[in-house]
Amino acid sequence: VLVVEHGPEMRRIAEHIFHDLGFRVTALPAAAKALAYGQLGQPIDLLFTDMVLPGAPDGLGLADALRRRQPDLPVLIATGYTENLEALQSRMEQGYVLVEKPYSVSVITERLRACGLLDAPRAPAAAGPGD
Repeated sequence: VLVVEHGPEMRRIAEHIFHDLGFRVTALPAAAKALAYGQLGQPIDLLFTDMVLPGAPDGLGLADALRRRQPDLPVLIATGYTENLEALQSRMEQGYVLVEKPYSVSVITERLRACGLLDAPRAPAAAGPGD
């Protein structure tokens, strides 16, 4: 998982959430660093990015650029600003998934399941005789 978040605390939280879910995580503070990482040729299994990033591009621009190289890249876009929802609307039709801040492990898990990146929770086994 490539995590791109300019806030150090939010970056650490996201990194821990994905790590605890069993993902290998690379966490970066800016889109420019993420673009450079993407140019190294290593496939990215998931992009989790804040919508608002310092400099250019923003999170959507970063996702678009990485998707040009890897068209099936799952993208989760995090935002705490409701005015960003309109800009996200067309991207959601392209498969980008919104994660509203503040997020939690359960929200991230739900979004990952929606993207097919986590198995659905298993139902408890039925109790047999004598159980």
